[in-house]
Amino acid sequence: MLHRQLRQIAIVGFAMAITWNGSSCLAQLKPIKVTGVVAGISPQGIAIRTEDQLMLALTSPNRTEDGVRYNGIPVPMIEVIGEESPEYLQQGMWVRFPAKVQAKQRVVEPVTEITIIDGTKLTSFGVLPAALPDLPNEDAPAPDPKVAQDSLVIGRIAAARRNAITVAFPDGKTIKAGVAKDAIVKVKTSDLRFVKPGYQVQAEGMLVKPMKFFATVMTIKKPVVLAPGAKPPVDQVANKVPAPKPAIPAKPGTAKPTDAGKPDPFNIGKPDSPDKPAGEPIKVRGKILKIN
Repeated sequence: MLHRQLRQIAIVGFAMAITWNGSSCLAQLKPIKVTGVVAGISPQGIAIRTEDQLMLALTSPNRTEDGVRYNGIPVPMIEVIGEESPEYLQQGMWVRFPAKVQAKQRVVEPVTEITIIDGTKLTSFGVLPAALPDLPNEDAPAPDPKVAQDSLVIGRIAAARRNAITVAFPDGKTIKAGVAKDAIVKVKTSDLRFVKPGYQVQAEGMLVKPMKFFATVMTIKKPVVLAPGAKPPVDQVANKVPAPKPAIPAKPGTAKPTDAGKPDPFNIGKPDSPDKPAGEPIKVRGKILKIN
């Protein structure tokens, strides 16, 4: 009996020691903010190259490092943002796009905008109203099935071609939609599979080692690639003040202009010379003009 009680006390003490150790280690961690570009992706997280070093952002929900579990650190909130061409669409991607749909079965116009989303966080699928429906009205006529309605399609791509995609829903139904050649494909997800080296990163977290931290918030963006001859965005253009034009050096023996920005077109020079006392006559060269 005594042996059993001692064993229970030892187990409870060991558990309390582990909990206290995790809490004390958590108190030693320091918050950190990191800005850089993606250098690589590993099962542990994302390698970020900053201006002076290489950091590893740990993204696993299991907050453990060197066998020590750090309780209290939240699961990372990750947002991957980008913009792609229609050729980027592939089978298995979860998408959302507005479309004109007839009888919830046929998309009547090519889709011009598609957003790739995180399918694990979805609660609604299928062909949904584009806006919140009004309150039910018994006297309102039933919608004409021949008229296409503004809708929002949410599902998973079952097949993707150059100019069309087939979207499947959890109930087994599918719908086919044409994709415009100049359609915009936006990426807004938390799936790290869409991250590539060179993407811009802004991260926050708790520093656990000099070059390693538990990421709590991460925003990853694909850099904007400008077309040849295109101008950069306004926020990327420095507010530069045009440099003043250099003053034209004066020729030997001639007076300097009064203002470098306003040259003297008549080559008159200053009215008074500091080398001569005031009131002393000076020599003036020029032409006599006839004045009527």
